[in-house]
Amino acid sequence: MSVSFPKTIKKLLQKQWYGEYSPLITLLILMLGLRLIIGLIPFSAKPLLSVLIVALSLVIFVWQVVGTWRCIERHVKASGEMMVYWAGWSTIVVVVVLTLLHTADLLVGPPPKITMQSIRTKPLPALSEDGTKVYLKGEFNFDLNSDLQTLLKQNVKIKTIELESSGGLIYAARALAFTIEKNQLDTHVEGVCNSACTVAYIAGKNRTLGDNGKIGFHQYEFQKQHPLQVKQAEDEQEKDRQYFSQRGVSKAFLETVYRSGHHAIWQPERSVLKQSGVITQD
Repeated sequence: MSVSFPKTIKKLLQKQWYGEYSPLITLLILMLGLRLIIGLIPFSAKPLLSVLIVALSLVIFVWQVVGTWRCIERHVKASGEMMVYWAGWSTIVVVVVLTLLHTADLLVGPPPKITMQSIRTKPLPALSEDGTKVYLKGEFNFDLNSDLQTLLKQNVKIKTIELESSGGLIYAARALAFTIEKNQLDTHVEGVCNSACTVAYIAGKNRTLGDNGKIGFHQYEFQKQHPLQVKQAEDEQEKDRQYFSQRGVSKAFLETVYRSGHHAIWQPERSVLKQSGVITQD
């Protein structure tokens, strides 16, 4: 004679309610195991559904705790083993914590995701009114490249990068140059673009210079020499010299580009920049 499924479920519920299962099954499966499974139920954007899930979870919680307590009492009276008593109480405490955390998650929702955008301490660089130009200003660091990448994802109309900087980290400038070249963006200078800024500028598909714009070059210098550092400043200059050449800058210009010492700056005339291929458009 077969037993119907509803009767089997009813018997299971009753056995746990009256604490008739062994402590091992009660604590590991019906308490911890079941509560962990319930904890996998995700937050719902529908408030009514979340309330119903919480209500069902709390009903199950009462059923779990009452049955577990009765199981512990039954076992301690029969065997006198206090280890089961303390194990039972510990399990109840763990289940209470899990239930509270899951209830809060269902009612309040998960915490907001932490992204680079959410922990920003300064605004993104400014955009032109028509959304086609980004204004990158200040010392060159890796935040500039991250900012540009963020803006490119948000604004598909960006075509030009206007640079204004006295320099900064050469490696940050190269990262920015890679992004500019990859996205085939134009570069423009209205103010000053010196030192590392020139590497980003030269990455532009079309390179223009305002009437009062200045582009300056000088020798590189490592401000803090690492004891294990192998490369010298001259090696980095040569690497960028080759990049300038790939971008169409003349050989004659590149022979003189790094003649000024680090604490000086060479800002060629517009005619020289145009003739040498640094500027590509008027």
